[in-house]
Amino acid sequence: MTTTPPVSEASQKPQVRFARELTTLATAPLAIWLIGWAPALAFDAAIAMIAALALYEFLDLGRHKGFVIPIPLCIGAMLFIIAAFILEPISVETGVFVTLLVIPAWYVFTANRLEDALPSSAIAVLATLYVGMLGGSLIRLRSDFPLPDGPRLVFFLLLVVWLGDAGAYYVGRRFGRHKLSPQISPKKTIEGGIGGGRHWRSGRVDVEAQRVGQGLRDADPRPRRLPRPFRLDLLHRADPLYLLVLDRTSFQGLEDVGCLMRKISILGSTGSVGRSTLAVVDAFPDELQVVGLAAGGNLDLLSEQIARYEPELVSVREPRDIEPLRDRLRGRRIIIVSGADGACDVASMTSADAVIAAIVGAAGIPPVHAALKAGKRVGIANKEVLVAAGDVMTRTARANGGEILPVDSEHNAVHQALRCGSAAEVARIILTASGGPFLRRELNTFGDITIAAALAHPTWKMGNKISIDSATMMNKGLEVIEAHHLFSMPADRIDILIHPQSIVHSMVEYVDGSIMAQLSTTDMKFPIQYALLYPERVPAPFARLDLAKIRTLDFLPVDGHRFPAVGLAYAACREGGSMPAVLNGANEIAVERFLAGELPFVGIVDMVSRVLDHHAGKVEPIGSVEDALAWDAWARNAARGIDVAVSS
Repeated sequence: MTTTPPVSEASQKPQVRFARELTTLATAPLAIWLIGWAPALAFDAAIAMIAALALYEFLDLGRHKGFVIPIPLCIGAMLFIIAAFILEPISVETGVFVTLLVIPAWYVFTANRLEDALPSSAIAVLATLYVGMLGGSLIRLRSDFPLPDGPRLVFFLLLVVWLGDAGAYYVGRRFGRHKLSPQISPKKTIEGGIGGGRHWRSGRVDVEAQRVGQGLRDADPRPRRLPRPFRLDLLHRADPLYLLVLDRTSFQGLEDVGCLMRKISILGSTGSVGRSTLAVVDAFPDELQVVGLAAGGNLDLLSEQIARYEPELVSVREPRDIEPLRDRLRGRRIIIVSGADGACDVASMTSADAVIAAIVGAAGIPPVHAALKAGKRVGIANKEVLVAAGDVMTRTARANGGEILPVDSEHNAVHQALRCGSAAEVARIILTASGGPFLRRELNTFGDITIAAALAHPTWKMGNKISIDSATMMNKGLEVIEAHHLFSMPADRIDILIHPQSIVHSMVEYVDGSIMAQLSTTDMKFPIQYALLYPERVPAPFARLDLAKIRTLDFLPVDGHRFPAVGLAYAACREGGSMPAVLNGANEIAVERFLAGELPFVGIVDMVSRVLDHHAGKVEPIGSVEDALAWDAWARNAARGIDVAVSS
């Protein structure tokens, strides 16, 4: 993990503009020489290189939008097409035929389902043909016409392209309101396209509009075109934030462009985190759009969400719920799927840019893995995913260009605090905990704790399972394991402090003794907004923290006798391998049995401890999702088989 201090957007603009102007002045003479006077070999090589860079940029954008594209193969096919324009033995028809044969063949041999590969295959083939034919045509145009006609025609064509793009840029920034094709290029607008066509036809840029206050400085900071009057500006390439790699240099080429329109899928839409996510969507209708929903059995609420947000795809837990849900939708045309496969389909939708993962427990592991495998940004609210399969998830994210951003308040706070320094400067991470409802309860009365008392969290409104985990503080132990995977931090450098006010959500201590803390109200919408709109910060309509009303901020060490679950989690994190998955699975069943009245509150940790003792000496690496699910199932069965004599 590497971090760099954030640079304000305003301070970047003059530097970026100067860099672009300097680059243009430096490269313009070279371009003129290449077109007008350079030997044919130099011109041909330059066109081939520029075409390869342009194709890479476009295909890379498609890859990060969820399409599976063999970029090296496409570039090779494109260069073969260009070679066909130059070399006599190869015909252009041969180059096109090879492209139409080789790229689809790659998908035939690699895709799990051909129907899923069709959109990616179409984009790869069309982009390769378009760039290859364009580059080859420029080479043929210059070589087939005698001097000076050939270079003049090339100059004219490039000038027309530049004027059209510049016109689209200026008009789109000033007047753009309606997105043209947000899946392919989120900043392009219909107005910008019309403006580009107008300037393409007229062959000039309307500078008078800029003189009367329609310049770039006063442009409305809403989603527009990317600032791109020069088509081959490589500053646009935004590398993925591979698993919390907080390097903002990829974004320093963007000027005052606002937030991209992001299409999102929500796993667990009817739960508390899912409902909070939809509230964030309501607050940012120009930036966020729902395309997929996955939920459990609350069909009434799910049908209301479908009617309001009109997703493309919906998944329910049980197949038997499909028809009752369809009846509630009153003829609305929508695709409904079910089960674990259905949730994975919602998570890996081609049209989704980001996924909020809020399915409780190990059931959330397969869809999160599917989303990361598809190269999505995943906002994880379900800590069990990383606890049970953290190594698998981080490895999948890195291999496929996926991103993991934490949605739970503690890790989200750490993520924000880490933007203040580099990884080498971090001394430790400090997670805060409210202490739950039993922070000051007499230890000798823990055997009398009722289900209602355990569910009564003093600060947060949460589901039953997470409320019980907060009461035992198992949730904080699981967060230690989650932080270990998210931030590549050993357990011994992750500490917990009890902070009853729940205002400081977490802290990062740096090697110089400085401690960076993130403070906000206790509202899940803040970390959800951060994860969906990162790296941008935009004004939020939610309640703000009033520092003047805060009387005290208390911090207490964790009492291991009061909260023994924390010690179990630290031990499992240090052991690694399958031990955290077993810890998580056993805890889920123990909580389930407590809520069913089968064992007392103190029996939760006792049951988990007994399952962990059973697993000691049998720990194995977690190499796949199947491994994580297998050990989770083993732990659940072991916990179910423990004699309930532990109950009072």
